[in-house]
Order: sequence, then C-alpha cells, then structure tokens
Amino acid sequence: YGTGSLAKGTSGMCPVTMASSRYRAPGILTSMALDRETVVESRERQGYHRMGPAEHANFIVYRTPDYLMSAVQDLRKGEYESSTHVAQVTLHNKVVIFWSCPHTMGEGSGLRPDYWSGHTTLPRCIQHENVMSLTWRLSEIAWMTHCFFEQAKFDEVRLDVSAQGTGTWAFARVGKGYVGIWSQNGYTVGDEGQYAGRELQCAAEENTWLVECGREADWGSFDAFCQALSGASVTAEDGVITYASPSAGTFVTGWDVTPTIQGQPIALRDYPMVDSNWAYSEYDSGRLALCRGDENRTIYLNQ
Repeated sequence: YGTGSLAKGTSGMCPVTMASSRYRAPGILTSMALDRETVVESRERQGYHRMGPAEHANFIVYRTPDYLMSAVQDLRKGEYESSTHVAQVTLHNKVVIFWSCPHTMGEGSGLRPDYWSGHTTLPRCIQHENVMSLTWRLSEIAWMTHCFFEQAKFDEVRLDVSAQGTGTWAFARVGKGYVGIWSQNGYTVGDEGQYAGRELQCAAEENTWLVECGREADWGSFDAFCQALSGASVTAEDGVITYASPSAGTFVTGWDVTPTIQGQPIALRDYPMVDSNWAYSEYDSGRLALCRGDENRTIYLNQ
C-alpha cells in the first residue's frame, strides 16, 4: 500500500488487480502509507517456531522523513551466506548504502554469493535507532569488506582518506538526510572496474564499520552533523568498539561483546512478530493490532 513507482517493469499485476477489484484498503492502512512525517521504529521476528530460536531473524527498521536505517540483528556471524542482505541505509531519490563481504569479483551469473549479493562471511550487525555497527572477521577465502557508496547520486560528499590504517569517516547528504560512515581500519575508494568511485573498501581481516544517520531537523545543517561526528570519541581496544555518538550516547559494540547503549544492553533477539508505533503482534499469535491516532483495527491472521 505504498506510494512507489508504477513505471513499466516495476509494478507487476498488483496495481491492476487492486484497481479492477472492489477492494478498498482500510483507511488506517492508507494513512500509514501516506504519512511522510512520523518517525517510526519497528522490530520484527521472522522464522518458523518449530526450527528453534537460532533460526529466527530479528529485524529493526528506523524510519524518518529523510532516511531509513535497517538491519538484521546479530544473525549467524562468521557464516557463509549466499543471499542475505544484512543492513541498508535508504535515502531519498532511491539512493541506498549497503555493505558486503564479496565472494567473487563478478556478478550477475546467478551464482551467489558474488561481488554484492550475499557474503563469504557474515558480519555481526548491531543497530539502535539511528546508529549501527557491522563487525567482520574474514574467513580464509575472503579478501575485503566494502560499502556501496555511489558518490554521483549524493547531493554532497565529504571523504577523509588521509589517515589510512586508522579510523576514518565518510559523509554523504541527500536532501535533508545525512549519513556518517566510520571504518576502524580506514578505507580506500575503489578505483577499478564498473564500481570505480562507487564503493569504499577495507582489506583488514577484522574491521568494524560504524554508521550514524541524521537529518536537518535534528542538526540544523550538514556541517554541524559532520563536525560533531568527526569530533566524537571512538576507541577500539581488545575487540571492543566504544563510540560516543553525539545523538544516541555511548554505543559499545564488537564481535563478542554485549552491545550496549548508554550502559544498557541492546535487545538483539526474541522480538515480537511486529512491534512498532503503529502495529503489534506477539510471535505465533495470529493476531495483529493496528493503531494510529484514534483509529484501531485488529486483523486475525489464523482465521
């Protein structure tokens, strides 16, 4: 029920069947789809109960009018994975930023993982609202991690590639949405192949990428955002990354550490099926409660 493109090749049969049927979406769903202002955090759990807790995937999505940040929390770190897309920042004008640990230099053959699809080694992803970390320990057949960072699509870019081997920031702005990306062991801008100038690469065997999003409504300007993040303390000691986020507070993360925000553990698993500002459902309950303003609606999925 979104407001996406209806251009040829992107819509399928859904708009046709919706438009030619007598069905009318409930007003509460329409108002959610059209809301461009509310900041919404959603947590979701997917997977089959009979497979056990280890098979559940716990997702967090943090959406504002100017950016969306999403990740699957702490899922099977270190494992080989053919197709999972673990984290993404989404900005206006269909601009996206994401990360991977490539398996091959090629892509598009249908064999995965490849250069961008899937991972030779899964990272440990941790997200709290607008702050995220991706920590990798590379396997013997992996040679780098990289970030899809398409500079030509950003309205503004600021790179610091002067301090290789140490924590280094990259910043981007699209409209009123801001993103800061920090690489523990620095990064290089890819300069070969079709992604030359469009990716950030790090060859360190163990590396943490930190990500923080912001927007004009919170910071006033892109300059203020960049200056605050550049001046924030980030330390890496014995595998523990401690980041003094200017917006979220002290964020502690790493491969084995219990992640915390302001000293409180971050919940990583056993989420409800859906838990957000507008919807709630206990896992395996078959009942979905929708709430927006004064309007409420309950959907029973098992009847």
